Amino acid sequence: MDAGLEGTIRVEGDTVVNQISYKKVFFKGDFSLEALVGLVRENADEGKLWFWNNLDNQEALVMDLNLAPGDTFPVANTSDCWDGDSGGPIIQVAEVYSLESKKVISMDCWHGGSFIGGDSLKFIEGAGPNATLFLQNKNLDYEIAGIGYRLCRILREDTLAFPLFSDVDFCGIPTDVQEIHGVEGFSIFPNPAGSSVALFHFMPLSKPVSWRLYDGFGRKVREKTLEAGDSRAEVSLVGLAGGIYYYLFEKEGTAISSGKLLVVE
Repeated sequence: MDAGLEGTIRVEGDTVVNQISYKKVFFKGDFSLEALVGLVRENADEGKLWFWNNLDNQEALVMDLNLAPGDTFPVANTSDCWDGDSGGPIIQVAEVYSLESKKVISMDCWHGGSFIGGDSLKFIEGAGPNATLFLQNKNLDYEIAGIGYRLCRILREDTLAFPLFSDVDFCGIPTDVQEIHGVEGFSIFPNPAGSSVALFHFMPLSKPVSWRLYDGFGRKVREKTLEAGDSRAEVSLVGLAGGIYYYLFEKEGTAISSGKLLVVE
């Protein structure tokens, strides 16, 4: 998955809609219950894949490996593409090539924007689209495009932070994602060497926000309350053993941001 997905996707179970067989697609975030987010089906002989978003009333074709340069393909809406010659809901195939013995259909459509550094929309043989759910679903926590959180790097008061964003305007240095190689191109959590690290949320809130840090066993090891309008949590790493920790920002019991923190001793 592109967009630095926080959570897991599971495809399991059969169902029939309008006499057509589908597999069920489930998503579970680090701090949310697993939920059914849509249905998917494929025709391997035709090289096509369809996804039915649970927020829509019909399926959408999300991959076609039979396209040639100059062919057109529909996307969800005009905002799914930017800075491309196509520039609308009907986009055009820019090139077809082979990468690591996989056929790649590359579109004249740049998706992601500053959220994930941007990349041309691609259909990849054996791997699927490089933005299937990003284009066709919505975030489970916020009503914005994409199923996963967007991860960006930013310097705040000379401190490197890796917050999860819902607002493109705050993304100072987007991470990069390689369409086949996955996570090699970016880091998914801070790797601090000092005694503290700053974590941020960027939701404009008029009420206090609670912040908590959990270890790998789910035990709460740090917590604090941020005043209304304060988005910065300064985290002391003194006394924490090396390992992966999980942080959570909450407002009135509802999660507004979450992520992972790597502590290196």
